[in-house]
Amino acid sequence: MPSDWAAAYAELIGRLPRFVSGARLSLCGFSACVDAVVDLATAEALLRAEGATPAAALATELKRPDFVRQVAAPSGAFLADAIVQVSGLDALRAALQNGPRAFFRAYEKTLQADKSLIPLTHAIVERLK
Repeated sequence: MPSDWAAAYAELIGRLPRFVSGARLSLCGFSACVDAVVDLATAEALLRAEGATPAAALATELKRPDFVRQVAAPSGAFLADAIVQVSGLDALRAALQNGPRAFFRAYEKTLQADKSLIPLTHAIVERLK
């Protein structure tokens, strides 16, 4: 797990043009329900959870090899695409360079400009305050 999220996002930004140049057009839909928000500082403890607990069940789901490909990546791509479409690539770069909160704040700003987008869950919005 990266200890410097700003550096990790900055490195990702450098790879985005390569990803975009080979991307296919995709139409997708998704729904999500957020029951809890876990700070990255405490994520390691969550991922080590064991037994028949909700934390262990979530950790098992997150560790699935196809989780990023099937769940996380499409959801993140949807948010990133909305930011780019409404605010431009520089807005996405700035959001990614400043970490997860900045990314979600950029999407919230995008949502103000385009009310047809899917709103963030209440749990995420409350964490941004």
